[in-house]
Amino acid sequence: KYVKDIRQVTLQNTFRLSGIKAQLSANITASFLMNFYFALILGCFINIILQYQNIVILKNVYLQLLLCCTGVGIIYTVKYLSILLFGVLFQQKKASNDYLFIIFLCNKIIAILLLPVVCYLLIVAYYPKTFIVIALFIICVLFLFRYLFSLLTIAKQLQMQKLHFFLYLCSTELIPLLLAYKLLLMNGVKVI
Repeated sequence: KYVKDIRQVTLQNTFRLSGIKAQLSANITASFLMNFYFALILGCFINIILQYQNIVILKNVYLQLLLCCTGVGIIYTVKYLSILLFGVLFQQKKASNDYLFIIFLCNKIIAILLLPVVCYLLIVAYYPKTFIVIALFIICVLFLFRYLFSLLTIAKQLQMQKLHFFLYLCSTELIPLLLAYKLLLMNGVKVI
């Protein structure tokens, strides 16, 4: 039922379906399990990319997988808590809750869509580069959807200028990715 509600909210305007949004937000157990599922799937995908690039962080493959999943979980937990904290500090709880809902809704959709790709890469592994590129394309499209949807909904609530949202996007989302990319290139890792 939770996945069905996610599909329904995704295919229609989220804020017109406030009843379904309230159901999704109120079902804390299912939401937590889906967020855990997201951390697990994205951690597996990151581990697959690391193995494909012959990057060994830990010699034990299972510990490396656990590290990737835990890392994703910690990153999104810190992000969740910091957005909640800023929402309380700046007295924008509704806007921060709506933004968190958008972030974690997109994360759950990413997890659902990445499951077949991760299973394929773990079991079959023919043409891994093609499937990794497909998965990265899915992730990029959903992140773009997340940012545009956030801009349209949250910026109106906060009376935020588009320039300020763009600066937020660059400073918190794009710059860390570019720094990680540069760090990988400096260490001689061939990036896809």
